Amino acid sequence: MKDFRCDADEKLLGEVIDGAFVALPPAPEGAALDDLLFAAVEMIENHPMAHGKLASDLKPIRDKHSTMLVYGRLLFQMLDSGTPDPAMRSLYGGGVYAYIVEGSLRHVEELRPALIEYVNRKEELFRRGRLGDTGWEFTVRDLWTLGKQFGLAGPATPEEVEVAQKANESAWHKRQQEASEERARFAQVERESEITRRKKKVVERICALFFPFDGIDIDGETLSPEYLAMQQRRRQLRTSITNFVGFSVDEGEDDDEILKGVTMLKEIRFAGFGGDWLSAPLDPMDSGKRMFFTKPSEIVAYYGSDEAQKLLDADFKFCTQLMFDGRWSVSVVAKTEDDLARESEIDKGASCQ
Repeated sequence: MKDFRCDADEKLLGEVIDGAFVALPPAPEGAALDDLLFAAVEMIENHPMAHGKLASDLKPIRDKHSTMLVYGRLLFQMLDSGTPDPAMRSLYGGGVYAYIVEGSLRHVEELRPALIEYVNRKEELFRRGRLGDTGWEFTVRDLWTLGKQFGLAGPATPEEVEVAQKANESAWHKRQQEASEERARFAQVERESEITRRKKKVVERICALFFPFDGIDIDGETLSPEYLAMQQRRRQLRTSITNFVGFSVDEGEDDDEILKGVTMLKEIRFAGFGGDWLSAPLDPMDSGKRMFFTKPSEIVAYYGSDEAQKLLDADFKFCTQLMFDGRWSVSVVAKTEDDLARESEIDKGASCQ
């Protein structure tokens, strides 16, 4: 039996050979560690056993080395990267990996004589009838015991296993909670992104409905004035309705409800809309028709005209609204009975004075 030396924390320092202490060389890292690790694993997987075989949890699974053989860990104790979860302890000695990073294995050929000796001993016990009648299995406990040849401690006591199990359960639940929170965050980001995309889609749909490119040449080498004008109107409309659409989406309204709300917001009608821009004012004597102005000063000037005064005297009134595209809409509508009654009261009051 080798004479190993450890520090106060049970970390392996080296071994005594012929009465002299020999310090343990550093464990390999990176590609060198991988090469040694998997060469040692394959040596164990392929080592001949006359009456024995590897336990099922140590055999390759779908052409991949068993995590139990390599790291002494079950799959749930591994990270997605294929490496052990540092928050979870191995209950089975740490596998061949521990032979290297915690023990003294530095070259694969150092494993061969130890493995041969161990398997031969198990074969001898089988022949003596100590291991049953049908054969024996090289289990994770054998893997752990073999690790003693490289300075590792033997299999854990039941008390140590219980402590490790509790620590692993706690680490597992924590990892599951973190994964659940991460999924929830991702889902929230996706929902917010989808809502943002929908808001933009609704805005663009409304812009296309109010200001279509129908009949406008968009394939020429240069952009037509009509196209540029329509683009400008879309930009103005987009700026005007973005907040309203966003609020409506957040309130749970569907696209048609939002479209109806935008239409009612400024009382813009689809019928005939998008025709000749700034066409001649409609006949002001027809109740319900509209006139369009580009500047408030034009409205003030019109209100002071004889034509406007005639309309007011003929029991018509004006409804003025600022439209999405920056124009002013003046609708000529008939006065209601309430309007006439209110004017009558004002006239009476004026006559009394």
